[in-house]
Amino acid sequence: MLPMLVSTEGRPFMRALLVDSDGRCRSKLDQWIRPLGFDPATQAEDLETALKVLEKRDFDLVITALDLPGGSGMDVLQASRSKQIKTLVMSGHFETKIVTSILRVKGNEILEKPIEKSACQRAVKQLFGEDKTPRPDAEKSALLAPDESYQPMKPVALPAGPNEVVGRCEALQALMESLFKVAETDAEVLILGESGTGKELIARAVHVSSHRAHRPFVAVNAAAVPETLLESELFGHTRGAFTGAQSKRKGLIAAAEGGTLFLDEIGEMPMGQQAKLLRVLQEKRFTPVGSDQDIEADIRIVAATNANLLELVAEKKFRVDLYYRLNVFPLHLPPLRERGEDILLLADHFVGLANAKHRRSVTGIDDELRALLMDYHWPGNVRQLENAIDRLVIETMEGMMTLAHLPVDLRAQFHEPPQPDKKVEDEDSIDRLVRVLAKALRGETRVSSPLEEALPDPHRYVLQAPLPPEGVEMKSLLQGLENRLIDQALERCGDNRNQAAQLLGLKRTTLVEKLRKR
Repeated sequence: MLPMLVSTEGRPFMRALLVDSDGRCRSKLDQWIRPLGFDPATQAEDLETALKVLEKRDFDLVITALDLPGGSGMDVLQASRSKQIKTLVMSGHFETKIVTSILRVKGNEILEKPIEKSACQRAVKQLFGEDKTPRPDAEKSALLAPDESYQPMKPVALPAGPNEVVGRCEALQALMESLFKVAETDAEVLILGESGTGKELIARAVHVSSHRAHRPFVAVNAAAVPETLLESELFGHTRGAFTGAQSKRKGLIAAAEGGTLFLDEIGEMPMGQQAKLLRVLQEKRFTPVGSDQDIEADIRIVAATNANLLELVAEKKFRVDLYYRLNVFPLHLPPLRERGEDILLLADHFVGLANAKHRRSVTGIDDELRALLMDYHWPGNVRQLENAIDRLVIETMEGMMTLAHLPVDLRAQFHEPPQPDKKVEDEDSIDRLVRVLAKALRGETRVSSPLEEALPDPHRYVLQAPLPPEGVEMKSLLQGLENRLIDQALERCGDNRNQAAQLLGLKRTTLVEKLRKR
């Protein structure tokens, strides 16, 4: 399921650094402070890493153990103090002079190990008091692209953990703004989005942000229930209504009384059931199978689909009147590939969840793997990302997650070239552009004139000339062409590797790997 992190205070998200050699302790702290309005935390397992991170990034809170590999948490405290960062120091035993040194500076607190959730959250609240707003001069998190127009999303009362909504991209912020407006009403909502984008989670957000939040949220996937059973599942049935109906049964509409009924994959609902659902929407009444008594339905209906309902209407597979009843307030959920840096926020979020789920101690994702996650197009959207991170956390076990931890099947899925220590023929790393050039050299095809004109004169001559009698050194010739094209792209883009990769039709990670091998 798609998570989305929103500040419970409706204020900008805060950034935390957690420093401890115990990965499980860091994971617990991360989960405990998120409901207080924090992003997924940055983590460090030793003093050296912590000081490097503090030098490069700004934080609102640092929680550090007193005893660290490579030194003392007091060094972390000193570095935090120089940047005016609020700091919690943890230890199982504090000497009096240490306690005095820590507490003499406003903005510092101590926590005694073993730490309880309530004590941790209480200490954080004491540090920030009533003012939980991050420092105005703090830069955006290193996970986010600079955007001075960023405004925090409004709050939604989602519980911490798997049901959080995590994201900051403009499209998601716009969706959440619309969501909060419609949640206050009883209007029907239609959630549109590709498979795996998290439509059910958005439906839950509508529910918990409404006056129905204290009542049931009932979800049913219309595509997952056999047509012969869908009617009784939704509307219930009396005893003897059909073969096998040995007792009276309450349907999902009755189970959602006072709350919200979420109908996923509404486009898969059979036409016969569509007519009965339309009656529920229009009259707020329904009749159980086998009964002649109507029952009032005090429910809100939220529907979702990854199909084009208007096309289904044109094909006479979906009722036009039901379409307009459901489409009172559409919410368009963007695919993950269009959410930019949300990919990294979600990935960090899933690392925390997977650590807790699998009892692992993964501290984070290294830069190369982060670049790969950003380059991939994620056809399965957030669900695919969650599954990939879950698998990687299991493989990594502890420490930093890197490209080396990618299993073979995931490596093929991401189209990532093998690691440098593996002996692989150079031909496997030649991109499609160079393959076209190779065909041109063999006379199988001609490259387009714009490309010919873009190449330097010697190479343009080679492309136009026939293969000489003595032959050519194909590999070195192609490598030379590749290097010249890469150099020209970098020069044209001012050494911006992202833009150069786009100009060459390559992934950024592929371009970085080629530059590394030169």
